[in-house]
Amino acid sequence: MEQRFLMELESRLAGRMFTVEGGFAKRQVAESDGGYFSGRGRGTIEIDPLLCLFGTGMSKAFYEWIGDAVGTRTNLRRSGSVIELDHHNKLVRQREFFDALVTEVVFPELDTSSTQEAVIKVVVLPERVKDKAEGVKDLGVYASRLPKAWSVNHFRMQIEGLSTDCAHITKIKGLSVKQGIKKFYTSGDRFPAIEPTKLDFSGITIELPLAYGKDFMKWHEESVDPKKPFAREKSGSIDFLAPGSRSAYFTLTLKNIGIVSMAKTAHSYRIELTYQSLKMSAGGAAVK
Repeated sequence: MEQRFLMELESRLAGRMFTVEGGFAKRQVAESDGGYFSGRGRGTIEIDPLLCLFGTGMSKAFYEWIGDAVGTRTNLRRSGSVIELDHHNKLVRQREFFDALVTEVVFPELDTSSTQEAVIKVVVLPERVKDKAEGVKDLGVYASRLPKAWSVNHFRMQIEGLSTDCAHITKIKGLSVKQGIKKFYTSGDRFPAIEPTKLDFSGITIELPLAYGKDFMKWHEESVDPKKPFAREKSGSIDFLAPGSRSAYFTLTLKNIGIVSMAKTAHSYRIELTYQSLKMSAGGAAVK
């Protein structure tokens, strides 16, 4: 896939993206007392969030912003711009955004039998946006449109005490984080102020062949046994690996992993897990 979108953070280029959608302001039409919509008056402004798809080759600062948003919850806001380029790397348009929060991160679904390209989806909500008259002049290290190869069949999951079963996991699905947001209109400002609220971590569904799963089954039995309250949660990690390497492009560290259910299908065990916190870090191979 081409990467014809470029992100800038705090006046520094942060890397190329596959797709960026949204980021436009729209006026909210007020309803009159008689039940009809009125087009008159200033009204308030809503901003469509930026939906971004990216992979490897972003800057360290960009990956740290995403990691902070889903993990430490520090340094949450960023300002910058989205730059759209044509097929000849010439500027098409540039839109600035201000005081943006990451509101959702969706990690790729992993499958050992697939060769699909892996991408991460991030949703970003700014407080304000505007078009920028003067665009970027030099793409620097981001002049190339080719990212490093990354596919959904290169991964490794580890959970303490379950190393044998984890080595044979074939699928990991449903891994995402959402940031709750509250909007406030103050002092006649047409753009709302936004504040982060609660993080919502999705559950994870994994699959592994019927020839394995003994350790997961034991853990599940212990988790529903009221006599074993300290056997219920574990720590672990998921590594998104570079092809043909044990090195990780990205690592997700999961805390307080719990097992919710374990079911047997025709060809595999399907296991649902929860977790209470997540830390994302980017390896040196992923950073440009």
